[in-house]
Amino acid sequence: MDEDDEEAMSADQLRDLCTRLYGAGRWQTALSKELKVNDRTVRRWASGTARIPHPVALCVKLMVFLDELSWLGEWRQTIKEDL
Repeated sequence: MDEDDEEAMSADQLRDLCTRLYGAGRWQTALSKELKVNDRTVRRWASGTARIPHPVALCVKLMVFLDELSWLGEWRQTIKEDL
């Protein structure tokens, strides 16, 4: 399957996911450091002036997933301690 066949991540989706990861503050800077790309590149993705590459979209989704797993692990440990 060609990456063009995949539904591209929108700027709104990127902003939403990254706000969940890094908070509403300077998430663009945090993401640029994580991905080792220029801060301006992330700002262009966030504004919708540049297409978000498919590998970047996958990476952001994976980071959110792993962050949620981490939270789940902490929650499960709390439940075990309460038993």
